[in-house]
Amino acid sequence: MKLRRGITLVEVLAAMALAGVIMAAVTTAFRVATDFSVRAPQARDEFLNQLEFERKVRDYLENAYVDNDAANESAFFVANSEGTEGGLSLDSGTAATSITFTRIYSRPPGASLETDDSSFEERNTARGPVGGLVETQLSLTPVGDAGSLNGLFLREQRPSDNLETEGGTERLLDSRVSEIGFEFFDGENWIGQWDTITGARRIPAAIRVSYRLTDDQQDVVHRFVVKPLFSDVTTANPETGATQ
Repeated sequence: MKLRRGITLVEVLAAMALAGVIMAAVTTAFRVATDFSVRAPQARDEFLNQLEFERKVRDYLENAYVDNDAANESAFFVANSEGTEGGLSLDSGTAATSITFTRIYSRPPGASLETDDSSFEERNTARGPVGGLVETQLSLTPVGDAGSLNGLFLREQRPSDNLETEGGTERLLDSRVSEIGFEFFDGENWIGQWDTITGARRIPAAIRVSYRLTDDQQDVVHRFVVKPLFSDVTTANPETGATQ
């Protein structure tokens, strides 16, 4: 008669060890999946917000406009460094940290489409003209008192006047921007300054925007290039006299 052999202690310990390994793997996989489900939407939202920020800046710069009339002081394109050091750049050395320019307004503000009992003149006085040139400034340094707010500020004035450093309304465009630099292609080189008030009244062929966000690693710099719609500067027709 054969006796049935029972489970040995070694087999029990081996089974427990294998079960522990499986449980550890399952727990790790669950934790990774849970972490991904939380981080993925955050990363997606951050990326979409970054794309929206670039879309806004691109829309502003694409519509930059200066006419050929030197007597028209309400149309200009001025970019310079606000401090002793330039902003983020690739090869211009001292990229501009602030840019003020006039642009052809591409779309009416939402407030102008509201219907109320006020007259056309009253709406223009309260909200600014819908058409015409808009004085636009992008800078990390606000013109007015921003309190504890930090980031990239947008100042707009409708219509533009001959005071390119003040007036209009100002708001925080993006609080995540910690550094920024603007560079301009004159048909031959990328340079860090542009001034149509003291130089030629032409828009640069391209504008390169470099920026860093507050959550970025130290070596991460985001860049994109904008081609202004109203520029006639090309490699065959460069403009080296727009800067001083």
